[in-house]
Amino acid sequence: MMFRARTLSSHRHLAGVRALAIAAPLLLGSVGAAQPVELADTAKLEAAGSLANDRFGQAVSVAGDLAVIGAPFKDGEFLNTGVAYIYRDLGGLWSQVFLIEVTAGNAKDDWLGAAVATDGEWVAVGAPQWNTSLIDDGSVFVYREGVGGWAQEQKLVAPDPETGAAFGSSVEVEGDLLAVGAIGAGGRGAVYLFRHDGTQWAFEAKLYQAGASVGAQFGNGVAMHADTVLVGAPLHAGGGSVWVYEGAGGVWSSTAVLTAPDNGGDDQFGYSVAFDGANALISAHLQDRDGGATQNAGAAYVFGFDGSAWAQSAKLTAETDAIAQANFGFSLDLAGDTAVIGAFQAHTPAANFTGAAYVFRFDGSAWTRGFTLVSADAVGGDMLGYSVDGCDTVIAGAPGDEPTGSVQDRFGSASIFTLPPAGPVDSDGDGISDDDETDIYGTDPNNADTDGDLLADADEIFLHGTNPLDADSDDDLLTDAEELDLAAFGGCPDPLVFDSDADGIGDGEEHALGFDPCDADIDNDGLTDGLEIAFGTDPLTPDTDGDGLLDGTEVDMAMGAGCPDPLVADSDGDTISDADEDTFGTSPCAADTDGDGVDDASDDQPTVPGVSSGYLEDYARDLAVMVGDFPLSSFNGPNNNARRGRRAALEVRMQLVAALIAWDLAEFAEYYIRDVMLPHLDGQPRPADWMVDGPDQDALHAELELLADLIGLSS
Repeated sequence: MMFRARTLSSHRHLAGVRALAIAAPLLLGSVGAAQPVELADTAKLEAAGSLANDRFGQAVSVAGDLAVIGAPFKDGEFLNTGVAYIYRDLGGLWSQVFLIEVTAGNAKDDWLGAAVATDGEWVAVGAPQWNTSLIDDGSVFVYREGVGGWAQEQKLVAPDPETGAAFGSSVEVEGDLLAVGAIGAGGRGAVYLFRHDGTQWAFEAKLYQAGASVGAQFGNGVAMHADTVLVGAPLHAGGGSVWVYEGAGGVWSSTAVLTAPDNGGDDQFGYSVAFDGANALISAHLQDRDGGATQNAGAAYVFGFDGSAWAQSAKLTAETDAIAQANFGFSLDLAGDTAVIGAFQAHTPAANFTGAAYVFRFDGSAWTRGFTLVSADAVGGDMLGYSVDGCDTVIAGAPGDEPTGSVQDRFGSASIFTLPPAGPVDSDGDGISDDDETDIYGTDPNNADTDGDLLADADEIFLHGTNPLDADSDDDLLTDAEELDLAAFGGCPDPLVFDSDADGIGDGEEHALGFDPCDADIDNDGLTDGLEIAFGTDPLTPDTDGDGLLDGTEVDMAMGAGCPDPLVADSDGDTISDADEDTFGTSPCAADTDGDGVDDASDDQPTVPGVSSGYLEDYARDLAVMVGDFPLSSFNGPNNNARRGRRAALEVRMQLVAALIAWDLAEFAEYYIRDVMLPHLDGQPRPADWMVDGPDQDALHAELELLADLIGLSS
């Protein structure tokens, strides 16, 4: 029985998470076949003291400058007890810094090192056939470097051990979460999750599927990021499946099941799984090609997660290099725009079954094969790519490799590859690299229009200068795209200016009101639209009150005094419109411009105090008519005849005043009013009062006073 292991290096994967545009149909099926570059290893790791068939390199894991390599068939006190090696990159030289071997409780065929994982701090090593309390129930040993060097921190076992459970078939560690696959548990397989509580690793949950097929090997492929765990069951009915689990507060539940739409039934989909938080890479290493003519060539599938659903976004193959039995996808890893896929029985020009690893890069629209990783001293049967890990520094195990100078002594090795940095990736095709979007602009690298304003992020940043994170850069209630559409021919309104025409009204409000946000005075009346709203005038009508004066003219004339009023055609109520008063030279704010007591509408010389003799004569005769219209009750007397006599006497006297004015005897008229008529009117002091105290007497008294004053002014 063979066991594989792979780890997700948490600190590296966190640095380049990218979400695929999962709806892009061109990614479905094989990717573009650009001519790949063959890349040789920069270092080869071989363990001192290795013997034939130790299977050094059967399991590998790398995180930063730390690498772990398993040799599960190395003999110790017993046959095939297994060991694991820890290497560190010391200034460009990878050196062994610790050997993991467990002697307490070990036995034959423990296979320590069949699975290894590291996140740069913790190292977990699986021994799936370790007899802890039952035969082959399995164990995992956890190590960490302390002040005194590397030491075992803990031994993990299943809380419900079973014979043949193979706890430790696969391991993953990221931060405070550790996952252990047990492909024989319950006859179907299970995954056990442990959480570090600051002191020790404590059991948190068991993931399993009661509906999985017997022998499904649920847990052979395990990958995780944050609180999402993907579990592959490559022998589940139908050719394998991958279950997705989400956890919160220690409670885990299955949220999705991933399958390959073109699974041939025995492809072992899910044998290896990688997950970087946004995308999953899943192997089907026994998939046939060419209608079954090329058996077990293998394939790998990319699935993207958009926050709510999973969807296949690409299928990767060895393309024209595919051969039968290559097992493309037997091991793999994924981080951001880079996928590494091992095919341990691939041929290279050196010989058959040397094995290889293939590097694919995502260019923003498609996955393209960029490199083929090969050993510089490859020979047939090396099986390079039996295990792979890492996507910048890649480690690839070759458990069948022959050490230099040996003949048919397959000790095993692990090759180190340093990948050239990927070119700028623009996942959403908006013209800005993902790194720049994330690190500089703060935009979404998976959304060409982060703020949803129908303008591409790149256009906003480099062409328009608008804010790609705010659909309305100037907060004027018009989106940037709407403003640019309005400005298509005139350059206005400006999406960066709240009030483009500086009239006191925001562009969005003007547009909603039907105004022109680029014209401060749309009715050309001399008032900006904002001032018209402030004054209550109509911005669409130059003369709101219809008095013949533009609103702006009236406001200028008022000089802050509130008159003339642009909302009132006759501000002073003298029956002359403000415009006519302006023409005549009278004041639209004073009914009696010259202050002589006569309204401008009645005054025949409204700008000069006093009136003409003709006006005074008419005024006197009008008062005579006024007296004649008074009721008898307004006059004093013992009876109506007496009252009629007094009314008639007053009428006659008013006619006499009119005659005196007509004869140019105005001074006598004034005298007669003041010294004769007014005393008769109110009896002060003598003769007797001719009128009853009341409104008629008051009105006539006031008119006579005014007439006398006007006569005096005009004399």
